[in-house]
Amino acid sequence: MQSRNSEDVPVTFRRAVAAILVVGVVVGWLLGTGAPERGFVLMFAALVMGTAFFGRSFSIPGAIVMIVTLRGDMTLAIALAGVVLMVGERVTHLRRRVGRFVQRSFTDRLTGLFNYDFLQAQVRYEIDRVRRYGGSCSILVLDLDHFKKFNDTHGHQAGNLLLRALADTVREAKRDSDFAARFGGEEFVVLVPGDAPDAVRLAERLRLAVAAIELPQLGPDGRVTVSIGVACFPEQATNAAELFERADQALYVAKGSGRNRTIVYPNVQVIRRSESAQKSA
Repeated sequence: MQSRNSEDVPVTFRRAVAAILVVGVVVGWLLGTGAPERGFVLMFAALVMGTAFFGRSFSIPGAIVMIVTLRGDMTLAIALAGVVLMVGERVTHLRRRVGRFVQRSFTDRLTGLFNYDFLQAQVRYEIDRVRRYGGSCSILVLDLDHFKKFNDTHGHQAGNLLLRALADTVREAKRDSDFAARFGGEEFVVLVPGDAPDAVRLAERLRLAVAAIELPQLGPDGRVTVSIGVACFPEQATNAAELFERADQALYVAKGSGRNRTIVYPNVQVIRRSESAQKSA
């Protein structure tokens, strides 16, 4: 996800600000551009405010305006143009730093996918949307098969490469409307704005794509696989917590019945496990 910048501000508001600042520059020019004059103060203030709002894209033309306006006094012109450029560079630098900080707050640093906290918020948002407007939403819970064995055999660096490869595969296979996140460890989640059949089609596409991942550690004939659990709201859950629980139960069955497969809740084995868990609780 891209960091926030002035492009995130509504276009109408940005245009209004730009128009006001341009008017300020023009009025300042017409009132008089001599350093002691109020017109110059108005124009310089408009240039600095525009630079503070738009950053580098405004500071460069602003510096040119300063030089043209004060061409009779190049020392003052260069000094004030430098001020405008410095403000523009500083604003652009700070925006980039803030953008990186914001991005890190909701993305997983290893894979670049969204993280658990942001995933939870997105699932709640999607459930609210379904409750308000109707329809369905589903989640897929993907878990790499035998990941611990892979880590023990090839090392954690190779394990990280595999997790990144899985994340890239998920990004390429999902639709633009789907939301992918790393749930934790070797487990990933994809939120699908659609019903169970939509989710299953994506799950099978992902499962086959993961089986095609090639890494040097796997050798020419080696392959990794994933097990996938699917659950749908509102057909199989009443809230976000239940939706995750149902999908996790389906994943448990996929793991226990041979791995490298997709299981959709409800399933007889899932229901029996759920009932036995409730009795033992």
